[in-house]
Amino acid sequence: MIKAIWFVSRPADLDPYAFSQHWFERHGPYCLTAPGMRRYMQHHTHAAAAAVGAPVTHDGCSTVEFDSVEAFYSAETSPPWQRLSLDANQGVFGGRPLFARPLQFAIGAEQVIVDGLTRPSMIKAILLLGRPGGTGWAGRAALASSLPSLRRYTQIHRVETGDARITHDGWEEYWFDDLPDILGIAEAPDWRELVGTSQGFVLARERPMLRGGA
Repeated sequence: MIKAIWFVSRPADLDPYAFSQHWFERHGPYCLTAPGMRRYMQHHTHAAAAAVGAPVTHDGCSTVEFDSVEAFYSAETSPPWQRLSLDANQGVFGGRPLFARPLQFAIGAEQVIVDGLTRPSMIKAILLLGRPGGTGWAGRAALASSLPSLRRYTQIHRVETGDARITHDGWEEYWFDDLPDILGIAEAPDWRELVGTSQGFVLARERPMLRGGA
């Protein structure tokens, strides 16, 4: 199983509500028709994101899951995906693009570090990463595992595909029961180091468009 992620921002002149509504109600359903997709999640940045010790870098992100790299790239050539791309590029009022450019994109394989059950009501932090420096992925896992109230934590390590569009080397996903739990660690040194060395940050509740098996 592989995952892909797009960190996205709205054009500066597009109303935040209109952006979120179009992304969820129109763009998302186009994505559901892509062949071979196992899971699709949208994450719309929470209004409290600025309070958790990290700069708000994007308006949200989308993740998709496929059985293999080949299945992902095959879906990209399908007519449904072409309709999806058309909507992203000129689907908003007046033929404007839905997302500001450039998009931040990565594709990888998931490593579960802290396992636990999740619910859509949970609050989730997603950190976009360049090649982890210092102690690398293992060091980040040690820091993350020390966070109180963390319910689940995964790392998604880049899979080499030769795709020139890939901008980052992976990302991390953190689940907490609710907003007070992550607000409670906003000033913790380990959390500050984790977010301080990331290159993108989204705080959101999952919006599952297509939920597959675990």
